[in-house]
Amino acid sequence: MIWESEQSLVEHYINLIPKDKPIKVMREVETNFGRPDILLVEYNQSIIEKRLTHYKGGNELSKIMYYLLAYLSDKRWVKISTIKKSFFASESSVEKTIHLLNQQGLIDYDKELDLAKIKKRSNILAVTNVQSYEAKLSKWKYAIEQAERHLWFTGYSAVLLPNISTSILNKTIEECTSKGLSLTVMKDENTFKVLLKPQKKSLINTPLLWQLNEQLVREAYNDRKTIKIL
Repeated sequence: MIWESEQSLVEHYINLIPKDKPIKVMREVETNFGRPDILLVEYNQSIIEKRLTHYKGGNELSKIMYYLLAYLSDKRWVKISTIKKSFFASESSVEKTIHLLNQQGLIDYDKELDLAKIKKRSNILAVTNVQSYEAKLSKWKYAIEQAERHLWFTGYSAVLLPNISTSILNKTIEECTSKGLSLTVMKDENTFKVLLKPQKKSLINTPLLWQLNEQLVREAYNDRKTIKIL
C-alpha cells in the first residue's frame, strides 16, 4: 500500500502495539542526541504503586537528579564530597539534590557520616524495557543513521519501514544487522512484522532511563490525584 505520510505509518503502528502488559507510548522525546519517532516504555505496575506510597509530588525532577541517580545506580555508599567533585554543579546544588532524592524515597542519606546510596533498584525502578523507533517511508539509510544514535540509551533501537522492495529490504537487513539495530516492517494498515530483534538487553543505565522512570511515577501520581478530586 501507499502511505500518506510518515505520521500515518507511525500512528498505524502504535495502534497495533499489543496491550498485554503495562506500556507507555511516548512521541518525540528529547534524548540530547535526537528525538525518536516512538519510545515504547514497558514498566512494572506494582513498583509504580510502591513508589506512590512515598511520592511527594511537586515539580519535575531536574537534570542533575537524573544524572545523580544514574551515577549512584551501580555504587554502594558514596561520600557526598566525592559526589560534589564528580559533578559540574555548585556544592549547594548537589546538597539540595541529595535532600530531594532522599525525600522522594530514591536514595538513603546518612547525615552523620555524610554518605549517600541509591535505594534497591528493584524497589524504585519501574521501567523494564525501552524500545526506540525511527520511521521513514523511503529514506532507509537515514532511518538507520538516526536509529544508531539511540543505542546509547537502549539496546532495542529499531527502524520502522513500510513494505519495501526485496532488494532494498535485504540491504536494510544487512545494515541493521551490522549495527545491532532492530527492524520492523508495516506490511499494511493492520499488520506488521518484526524482522530483526536486538541481541542485547534494552535497559541501559543512563540519566534518560531515570527520567523516563520518574515521568511514569509523576504521571501516575497526577492521575490518582485527579481521580480523588473528581
